[in-house]
Amino acid sequence: MYNLLIVTDSFTPDFSPRVSFLVKNLIKDGHSVTVLTEDVENPFYEIDIQGVNICRVGFYKSKPHTVFRKFEWAFKAFLNLCFDYKSSFFLKKWSSVASGYDAVICSTFSYFPLKPAYKLAGRLGVPFIADIRDLSEQFTGREYQLHNVPLFSKWFERVQCGRRNYYLKEADVLTTVSPWHQQFLKKFNDNVCLIYNGYDEAFCFSETKSDTFDIVYTGKWLGVEMQDPTLLFNVLEKLIGSGTLPQDKVRVVWYLSKGSDTLNELLARYPISRKISKFADRVPYSEIPSVLQKSSIVLVLTNKFSEKGPKGIITTKFFEGLGCEKPILNIISDGSYLANLINETNAGLSTDNAAAVEEFLLSEYRQWSATGCTHQIVNKTAKRTFDRACQAKQFEAIIEALNSKGK
Repeated sequence: MYNLLIVTDSFTPDFSPRVSFLVKNLIKDGHSVTVLTEDVENPFYEIDIQGVNICRVGFYKSKPHTVFRKFEWAFKAFLNLCFDYKSSFFLKKWSSVASGYDAVICSTFSYFPLKPAYKLAGRLGVPFIADIRDLSEQFTGREYQLHNVPLFSKWFERVQCGRRNYYLKEADVLTTVSPWHQQFLKKFNDNVCLIYNGYDEAFCFSETKSDTFDIVYTGKWLGVEMQDPTLLFNVLEKLIGSGTLPQDKVRVVWYLSKGSDTLNELLARYPISRKISKFADRVPYSEIPSVLQKSSIVLVLTNKFSEKGPKGIITTKFFEGLGCEKPILNIISDGSYLANLINETNAGLSTDNAAAVEEFLLSEYRQWSATGCTHQIVNKTAKRTFDRACQAKQFEAIIEALNSKGK
């Protein structure tokens, strides 16, 4: 069994399912885990993890959503741009970490905390594994940035990518989430392992009946260029407008953490879709399994994979729908890695074709009308490979290989 140090930009109760469930399953497998992370103000995604040592360090002193916070953010963003201040700040805070670890795993959405994690691994004399969950290059613009300030954001992104790429080269192993990410990262490091995201045990099939045929979307909406729902809206306008589907029985339910205002603006062009859309209150992460279990269709929004479009994104919403064995409607199909996984697991439909969407909706509606719920007969063998517990086993195998080489 190993004693592991995990350095991450976010950890429960901040939104961090990949690293949080990794820690939970590593502990379940008998390993000791210490987590170093930034202390953030987002208690909405609590995941119950017993037996983990956590060191949380706050970066901002002022209260969130205040004028003082805006000034503090701007000042520290300037320091980050010029001096990589955030990395230095956290490295100093974490410098007293004890010895005796067998490996350092750094999980990041962007750049931070690659530098402090790498420095700590060097001091401890242990392997350094960098888990890259996202890349700025996968997006069409800067939809991922919390604060998108014109000119500054572009400059900041360029600087941060340069810093990121340096530490990617220094890692003993890189892990990442899709074949596209794997190929991209091989520009900087030959040793890149693909470990998909997945679903945890709470996401399972439940024969939960509902009074309405609900097409359910959970998560962020980042705009049409990244996630285009207009094909669905056009099909619903036709099917409900013609009476083929009853308006009083069909709903599109949105559980959004971001993007409700801009989505409402888009829906204004589709009167029927707007009328049947319900914007539900944001729910804690622990309630998402029951939300999906009650759904009739799980909606996964993407767009065509292209050089100027989104690239390599395999959203966790696919894995959650797969876990619950609910029919997944993925539009607009990326025509690439996600579409392939949906086909391989028989998880639903990935398409950019209106006729195919019509047929899919009518078929699932017939099943719901007859039984009060829907159930997708997925490929169970393929499904099991995406269990979060399997993800932990893959990390364990990497650590074992590095330690056997004396890294």
